[in-house]
Amino acid sequence: MVDYTNKEYMTRFNATSTTDGIKDGTSAIHTGIVKVLEQAARGNHIVEYGNLQQTAGSTYTQFGFDGAVSFLRDGLKVSASPSAIELPAAPDGTHDRYDMLVITVAGPNNLAFRQGEAAVAPRVLDTNPFVTGDIPVALVKVDGGSTNNTTGREIQQYGYNKDTNAVSIAWNGGGTTYTETSSIVGSSNTTTWTAASGSDIKIKLAGTASGDTFEVIDSASQIQFKVQGDGVVTTEGDTTVGGDLTVSGGDIIGPTDGDLLIKSDGNLTFRIDADNDETSQSFAFQNNASTEIAALTEGGDLQIDGDLTVSGGDITYGNGQNATLGVTATAHNTAGKPIAITAGTTTAGTTNNIAGGSLTLKGGQGKGSGAGGDIIFQTANAGGSGSALNAHATALTISDDLNATFAGDITVSGNDLTFGNGATIVNTSSSLLTVTEATTTFSAAVTAGTSVAAPTITASTQLTTSNRLSRGGEQTIDSAAAFPAATPLTYKSVQLLDTILAPTNYFVLPAATGQASAIITLKNLGVTTAEIERMPGEEIEGGGTQSSLITTPNIISLPSMAHVTLMSFDDGIINQAALGATVAAGCVFGIGWVIIGQGL
Repeated sequence: MVDYTNKEYMTRFNATSTTDGIKDGTSAIHTGIVKVLEQAARGNHIVEYGNLQQTAGSTYTQFGFDGAVSFLRDGLKVSASPSAIELPAAPDGTHDRYDMLVITVAGPNNLAFRQGEAAVAPRVLDTNPFVTGDIPVALVKVDGGSTNNTTGREIQQYGYNKDTNAVSIAWNGGGTTYTETSSIVGSSNTTTWTAASGSDIKIKLAGTASGDTFEVIDSASQIQFKVQGDGVVTTEGDTTVGGDLTVSGGDIIGPTDGDLLIKSDGNLTFRIDADNDETSQSFAFQNNASTEIAALTEGGDLQIDGDLTVSGGDITYGNGQNATLGVTATAHNTAGKPIAITAGTTTAGTTNNIAGGSLTLKGGQGKGSGAGGDIIFQTANAGGSGSALNAHATALTISDDLNATFAGDITVSGNDLTFGNGATIVNTSSSLLTVTEATTTFSAAVTAGTSVAAPTITASTQLTTSNRLSRGGEQTIDSAAAFPAATPLTYKSVQLLDTILAPTNYFVLPAATGQASAIITLKNLGVTTAEIERMPGEEIEGGGTQSSLITTPNIISLPSMAHVTLMSFDDGIINQAALGATVAAGCVFGIGWVIIGQGL
């Protein structure tokens, strides 16, 4: 076995590894050398290997490498470990033959011989020339008359033993001087493309269309970075910008149907009108129809088309100005829009008896002797016909001393007005204080600043001589088992009837004799009908049954929660004879009661 180490040059023919290159007068310059140089010129040559070995084969002399071999094919480095190969044929009996050992494209990268022609003047690569992609390794001299399997054959190596490969890019400098503009140099795991001093590196695309691209691909040929001729830059991974990023096109676009995250490890600042040459710039948000849905002006005003949800729970105004919460004015021919402030509600369904949130309105806090702020409610009352806006007026003021001042009237639809202990009603004007009921009006002339305390209204509804209203008070009466065992009702302005669950629920009106024009109101608070009778010898509605409450003469059937108001009479008040033909059939007015009001 003979080992031949790779050289940086072409060697002379030798049976052993030699350091001698080709020499004038000794080495023949044959066409094989020229053809090898042609391949090297196009970038096809050996770069490095350990040893080229000549060994005995099974039939003919065998050649191969003791390890991997690196070579350039059309300028691109390829590494392979091809198997050893024997000579393609036996030696000629007389003439020498020169066989070219190559690395082929086929296999891939197998060793092969391009067999020469044995003759008095041997020819190299004439009948078997290089095939596209062949990498010349060595030329083997097959001596005429030699044995088939000898290992002492002379070879000429075509190696470079090249461990670096840099590229210098230059121009003529505008004349005939070699002027380098850049270089491409490899180092440890790095390729550096360096511009010469005063030079730029530019990559010029074929055109300006989106299909004209500069691309960086990964080992799987997937595009990781692309620059298009129309200026669009695409990157599949993250992009780190050490300095500032200027987007002259004006748009930063996220992935299709994906999310775009702008993230900062510190403060994140959005600045508009950086050179302060405008007055109406804004930071805007748009939807997929390019419709603006929110905008923040350079003056600090925020406009939102949709709803605003504040999960933090607080909206706080600064203290350098007064604050207003309002609705934008509508067009001149459109009614203004309402505004509602609502406390939190619970969700319907599933769980029972869950309370809603409270709504608290607070005036500003004072300190020391400084009063707290009032809570003021204002309305704009309708005026005369016209196009000018009506002025606001205060309807209610709740002061820091807990007093409430109403500028208008108070209507209590719930029927009850409840005072705490020691309550006082004060008339602050010189006008008459009037208490009005559905059928009767009571008035008290009370001077300004004085009070009406514990007023009393009598059954006859007459005022007392002390200018105070007198009343008998309310009274709850239980029903009796039967008539006339029940105790007669008393002369109170209002009687509350408490019916019990019994076959009969009787109540007896007080005697009408001597009590002409007395008025009494009865309300049935029970669950069953109250039966109301008159005293013996007296009548109700003159003994007639025209009233819807009377089906049996002289008995009022008052349904649950209904009320009835009656007035007493005798012959001195209602003159039976004077009524004449107007008296309803069956009615005889002597002494008793007449219904003057009823309802549920």
